[in-house]
Amino acid sequence: MAKNQVLVTGGAGFIGSFVVEQLVRRGKDVVVLDNFRSGKRGNLSAVANQVKIVEGDIRSLDTLDRVMRGIQTVYHMAVEPLTIGLIDPFLMDSVNSTGTLNVLYAAKKHKVVRFNYVSSSEVYGTAKHVPMDEGHPLDPYTTYAASKAAGEAYTRAYHNCYGMDYTLIRPFNAFGPRHRMDSYSAVIFRFLERFLADKPPIVYGTGEQTRDLSFVKDSARGIVLAGESPATINDAINIGTGTEVSVNEIARVMGKVMGKDFAPRYEKERPGDVMRHLADVSKAKKVLGFKPEHTFEQGIRETVAWYKNAHENHRPISVGEKKT
Repeated sequence: MAKNQVLVTGGAGFIGSFVVEQLVRRGKDVVVLDNFRSGKRGNLSAVANQVKIVEGDIRSLDTLDRVMRGIQTVYHMAVEPLTIGLIDPFLMDSVNSTGTLNVLYAAKKHKVVRFNYVSSSEVYGTAKHVPMDEGHPLDPYTTYAASKAAGEAYTRAYHNCYGMDYTLIRPFNAFGPRHRMDSYSAVIFRFLERFLADKPPIVYGTGEQTRDLSFVKDSARGIVLAGESPATINDAINIGTGTEVSVNEIARVMGKVMGKDFAPRYEKERPGDVMRHLADVSKAKKVLGFKPEHTFEQGIRETVAWYKNAHENHRPISVGEKKT
């Protein structure tokens, strides 16, 4: 059996596929489990010949029993996104909460050495204090966030009951190539589509909502570093930039990058939209030596270039909008 065999659930997804690429570069023998509901095989094209890809669902214990054999490390990233929680919270819960319990059960059965649960900064809710460190209260604003917090609780419980080593990794808002176009947090792509159609960006609420926006390649590198470090065993860690960007600033930078000068159009705020997120990344800097390699504008430029190349002949309208 391979010495460094790693399982990445949801490894064909947006962030997951970049995590897989990072692991391959580190010489790991990677197994990807994905049901391809939202993940895409094309996301793994750069490493398809270097990894084992299994199509399957984490809700199936038989599937997990099969793929977990010989695995030493798990990066659990399979997830239903926030949009699903607004439409079908029971489906989302069956994947994000119960699905996590399934993966933990199979990992224990097969004596996995390290379980890395890739959670979300959404578990914090709106900031009670900034920057938000790992000790910030968990106050989920959405059913999605609640399901991720439940996954964290299950992971801690498996350590408490069975001694399984874990790391809770909380990436802040990632953006970049391969992002889901229907994601609740995909404001960058909604703006991008509007600009390409020579229309003003639509901003929900005041636009003063802030996010700690991390370019996906930086997020993936931080996740892998956190999942490999002995300093993060049985602990939680934030992966972000430590820089706050408002929705209005996103619109401004994107307009600059794309050469568009449109004032935003403001509409009613959306349910469950947290007002402020800013990561305290001092732990990641100290124990991982992690810091982002891309500025926000650099990430936007690479994202816009990718989108134009991927959608040269097809520019979809954002979810919920009409062709006007």
